[in-house]
Amino acid sequence: MVVFQDCLFASSQPSPGLQFLTISFRIEPRWSADFDLNQGAQTAIITTHEEMKNDADLFQRFLQSHPRRLAAVQLGKETTGLIQKDASWYRNFSDGFQEFFGSGFHILILIFFIITVFNTAALIVSIIYGEPEVTPHGAVVSDHPTCSRIGKEALQRGGSAVDAAVAVAFCLSVVIPHTIGPGGGGFMLVHNHRKSDAMSRVINFREAAPLKFTNEMLLKQDGSADQTHGPVFIATPGFVAGLGKAHALDGVHLPRTVEAAINSFGWLNGIGLRSKATASPGSLLKRMSDSIVAKQRFSNPELASIYQVIASKGWQAFYNGTLGTGLLGGDVLKSALTMADLGNYSARLEKPLNISLSFGKTMLSSRAPSGGSASLLALGLLSYKGLKPELYCSVEAWHLILEAMKYSHVDFSRLGDPDFEPIVRNRTSVYLAPKMIQSEADHLSLAQAMAPKIKEPRMPEASFSVVTVADNNDQYVSLVSGLNEIFGSRIEHPAGAYFLNNANANFFPRVDNDTDIKKQNEQYDANFVAPGKRPLSTAAPVIVLSTSNVCGDRLITGGAKFDLVVQVLVNHFMLGRDLSESVKDERLHTIMASIAMSEDNYKPFNEYLRRKLKNLTHQIFPLKPPYPSINAILKDGDVLTAQADPRGGGGVSDY
Repeated sequence: MVVFQDCLFASSQPSPGLQFLTISFRIEPRWSADFDLNQGAQTAIITTHEEMKNDADLFQRFLQSHPRRLAAVQLGKETTGLIQKDASWYRNFSDGFQEFFGSGFHILILIFFIITVFNTAALIVSIIYGEPEVTPHGAVVSDHPTCSRIGKEALQRGGSAVDAAVAVAFCLSVVIPHTIGPGGGGFMLVHNHRKSDAMSRVINFREAAPLKFTNEMLLKQDGSADQTHGPVFIATPGFVAGLGKAHALDGVHLPRTVEAAINSFGWLNGIGLRSKATASPGSLLKRMSDSIVAKQRFSNPELASIYQVIASKGWQAFYNGTLGTGLLGGDVLKSALTMADLGNYSARLEKPLNISLSFGKTMLSSRAPSGGSASLLALGLLSYKGLKPELYCSVEAWHLILEAMKYSHVDFSRLGDPDFEPIVRNRTSVYLAPKMIQSEADHLSLAQAMAPKIKEPRMPEASFSVVTVADNNDQYVSLVSGLNEIFGSRIEHPAGAYFLNNANANFFPRVDNDTDIKKQNEQYDANFVAPGKRPLSTAAPVIVLSTSNVCGDRLITGGAKFDLVVQVLVNHFMLGRDLSESVKDERLHTIMASIAMSEDNYKPFNEYLRRKLKNLTHQIFPLKPPYPSINAILKDGDVLTAQADPRGGGGVSDY
């Protein structure tokens, strides 16, 4: 039943013999004819639907006999208000109303129109302002379950994916300080998928060589370059500056983000802890070891006090004032690091590299000095070789993967910090040109392994932590950060708050007493030492998008070593493995372009494959743990899937 109004219209100056008139506009089978208005009421004129149709002048005559000022009252109740209307409005409305609603079909049209408009408006409001119906809405993956949960809580409070990633990184510095912390650096790749221009950017916070650091400091007394630990290898940390810059661009509230780390404590993730550093009484390493042995939760009040200063004064406080001077003490005084290095450091905002792959995907990663360009090249080479699911775990597939990694390692070794070496930009453009990739792919032989023409320099085994985040606004973050190696330089902050990096060990030394190594100068000079320069790193944050379908599958991942990241991508996009299988499957580490290493302590490499690959002249040796983790998030349409790598002992937290 649709009712326009059940009203009693009473004239303020009623005409003789006519005190009340009831006008009912109802859509119903019949109309009431007799109605007792009030006690003391005189004659009541009741009009029915049929009467209105038969006597079109009835309503008009009534209105003409009364003034325009009418009082509207509910039946049986007192007057509720006054309505100023022209009588012609009622007459025109009445005529139109009767003409239109004379048909039941028109009534149905009106009902469905009203319902459609209401539902459409509600749907639009829900899409714009409501939470997605498909769950999970967002996900965080890291190398510690507690930190993943802290990242999820940041998302639930309305924070962005960058908020969550920053909170997770600060948290990880508490529970896995041997891998990540304020003494290190890294790379962050951010992609805003819903923006009209699909804006993407990289925060480069790789450590930088101190102003006083020289090539001679890389060499031992005999002129060789085997040493990688100690104060001399400490580079200017970028961790706090990088997270601060990222948060300034996309974050909401830095103090609240840092507060989560200040209050975080939990079981130490002991994966990767090795007795390589001297555990002196009261040191951070000693406190960590005692916590693990006693099976107690670990907290770091020394680090918490540093973060409290950052929360109140901003990230810049780490590089000046008391935090800066507090860092330059103890064994750190034996390094080349000075207050000038801290004051001059800044994180770089850069555009990511990208490459279109033959299987309909676009891959994003960071430029040099990271391993991003090498990851793009390796996957580009393999995309032209047409690996299929039926080749999974075959000799052919593994051979091609290893060959692509070796090519990528050779080209990667010729790169360096492009802000110091302009030729690096040209080399990268050449390496990633589609014609060049296709040409190099054609040279990947199925008959034997590539033999490097020159021995390329070797870097320490990389150790970084990986954080991947996707929020409900389709902002994606891949954060790869660490101390360069487990325990970094093995030098602690003077107060035992965190470990310092050994990033300087990644520069290639200029060696003069070895004829073979001297030949590398022309090939690998882009990574020679220079004050303020950032050394090469195999770390690579990666995001893969569907080239032609904005809602197609998107994968957010990254890792300490680009070759391991590429193997996960090959597993998923080319060999038909789901996300969980792609992350958990066995992987081979390529040590530059010479040998490969298997993770036998995690999952022994297939002996049949090992023998067959050896026949193709691949050298595969066992690698001792810890093994770098590759955490990942996959979004296909609105469906999120996340996987933490068992190698890192982490966890997924979504909502």
